[in-house]
Amino acid sequence: MKTMVQILGVVILAFLIVAGAKGYTLYNDYIVTKDKFEQLLKSYNALEKNLATVQHENDQLSIELQTLKKEIQPYQKGFKSMYQ
Repeated sequence: MKTMVQILGVVILAFLIVAGAKGYTLYNDYIVTKDKFEQLLKSYNALEKNLATVQHENDQLSIELQTLKKEIQPYQKGFKSMYQ
């Protein structure tokens, strides 16, 4: 029994050494190659950059919308008083 456990330990250790040498990583319960991991990381970074750009554009549009609302207010008051 003891030798069986030792053999199993050696097999598991050999698997981990071979997997490590080939560039495999345990990531979220999946075995992912180093190349695939780097590709996923690049995609994630690109998405983060796109999100920052969209948020910046959203902020700019919000500012423009507030400016337009301020400019339109006097006209809205005038039209309301004309048609009431």
